[in-house]
Amino acid sequence: MYKRQVLNLVKFLNANQGAFFVVNDENRADQHLSLIASYAYNKKKYVAKKIVKGQGLVGQAWIERKTIYITTVPEDYVSITSGLGQSTPKCILIIPLIFNEKTQGVIELASFKKLKDYELGFIEKVSESISSALTSVKVNVKTQLLLSRSEDLTQKMKLQEDEMRENVDELRLTQEESQRREEQHLREIRRLKKRLQEYERNF
Repeated sequence: MYKRQVLNLVKFLNANQGAFFVVNDENRADQHLSLIASYAYNKKKYVAKKIVKGQGLVGQAWIERKTIYITTVPEDYVSITSGLGQSTPKCILIIPLIFNEKTQGVIELASFKKLKDYELGFIEKVSESISSALTSVKVNVKTQLLLSRSEDLTQKMKLQEDEMRENVDELRLTQEESQRREEQHLREIRRLKKRLQEYERNF
């Protein structure tokens, strides 16, 4: 899904590289961006580690929630590999994916040609749809996770309930056996007592 979205954007803009980052905020103490889809992307510094808020241009777009468009790209920022070798792109476009005023992810695009105003406007509009879709996916994933956890908990509770029922049944059987033996002992005592009384009367 995300790979296709990146590919569609790259093709529409006649760009050369694209990357899709998603905010991972399950652990509030370790919030970061994860690269989940890319096209012709070999930026190892992002593939190998997490991006935190404010780290690089991608992390900056995340925290500022503003599109970053630069046409003067540092040579060491990223390179595009083609049949002619490696070259620095003419422009970098970084779009934060915002839904309900919260950044859900970031898309980064690199191109050998500068983007036109209508292309930038189009990307801004498309990013809204992608943000909404991404939010829905994340909500569905969390819902499925909670549902799975709930089912696991229900199963565990059922097992515990079954175990408790077995324990209660065993206790009941033990009590019944104990009562049966006690009644048997009482009968034996009454029998012996009766014999003793008969013996005393005879003597």
